[in-house]
Amino acid sequence: MKKKAKIAFIPKTEYVPAYCPKPELMSKNLPIWWREQSAYVNGKKEINNGQFNETVKKCPGIFDLLTSGYLLKTPCDVHIDATGDKIVAKYHDTHNLSFGLHPSEQISSWDYDRNIFMNDAFRINPMWVVKTPPGYSTLFLHPSFQDGLPFRTVSAIIDTDKYVSDGPYSLLVRRGFVGMIDQGTPLVQCIPFKREEFSMEILQNPDLTVFGPLNYIIRAKFSGSYKKFLHSKKVYK
Repeated sequence: MKKKAKIAFIPKTEYVPAYCPKPELMSKNLPIWWREQSAYVNGKKEINNGQFNETVKKCPGIFDLLTSGYLLKTPCDVHIDATGDKIVAKYHDTHNLSFGLHPSEQISSWDYDRNIFMNDAFRINPMWVVKTPPGYSTLFLHPSFQDGLPFRTVSAIIDTDKYVSDGPYSLLVRRGFVGMIDQGTPLVQCIPFKREEFSMEILQNPDLTVFGPLNYIIRAKFSGSYKKFLHSKKVYK
């Protein structure tokens, strides 16, 4: 039997497990909007041209992303005031090592919308160190489809087999936000993946062996053909 790859989350200090939210499966942290979304338009299952009137709730591609990997959460309460020119953060002195700033000069050429986000990037260290087996890296990104947060976590890929990543993670804070970011707020989605070499091929003609039967496969059922015939299950434990 093939040995399963394992991702490890290591506490930075002996006190971390006592107070800091532990890493969790993304599948246990689906966004509120997703849980509330009806599976069918206007909440009523109907047929339209050989298909059910499904909503985004039934999209397996989005569900795969929502449930891929693991979630790290904020280690403690922090109060943020982004109403001025600079981010003002307040937290207990005990947690000084959990927070910091990326001055605007360090990201001066980045063309993100500064009418929406502050010039400086706030930094949070989740206090859990990520380690993967040889040949595996980790994609760190903003928790998928959780756009209601007052910040956006900056995405990155780290070779966590060789560099055991302990953060901190940079956040773009929404301009004008003032309030508490509570301990346990979703912070970063961690998706481990195996590094492989790829080469690109650009075809000049459509591949009929792919496109020919595909439409018939997808339309064979009113719902769920992709999941039933084409989808591969992704497993995170």
